[in-house]
Amino acid sequence: MHQAGPAHTGYVPGTAGGDDGSELWRSTLGGSVAQHGLVADGDTVFVTGDALYALDGTDGPVDWCRSPSGRQTAPAVADGTVVVATNRVSVDEGGLYAYDRSDGTERWQTTAVGPSNAGPLQAQPTVFDGTVFVTGSFAEENPLFSAVDLATGDLEWQVERTGT
Repeated sequence: MHQAGPAHTGYVPGTAGGDDGSELWRSTLGGSVAQHGLVADGDTVFVTGDALYALDGTDGPVDWCRSPSGRQTAPAVADGTVVVATNRVSVDEGGLYAYDRSDGTERWQTTAVGPSNAGPLQAQPTVFDGTVFVTGSFAEENPLFSAVDLATGDLEWQVERTGT
């Protein structure tokens, strides 16, 4: 798992998988799945691609599915919230989305992060101490580093990198 944990903190409290490495279950999802878009948190596996899926980690059925605008990054999971960054498909769509971990209810969405117009958020969000961190840029703009409140989706601060 990228950055070693569901909140992308680098800390892994245990190990995952069967003892012999055999397949435990398989699930068929509609649309494409991102090769980097998988995070396991407790008994749930979150997968992204054309949509965000929450799968039962015991035997693989889909618990819930959401389709935020744009292609999603790998999710971050913290404090009962699943956060994904998406490409900005327009000035009003895309950005950062937060969902309730248990049932997929949208908690908030913000376009205040990343480029001011359509373009990609560069990496999956990272959550630390109640703050979501994400990077984004667009071809004619300098990269941005943004911090968003995990509970509310309010922009806490944003820094634009200038120069090389």
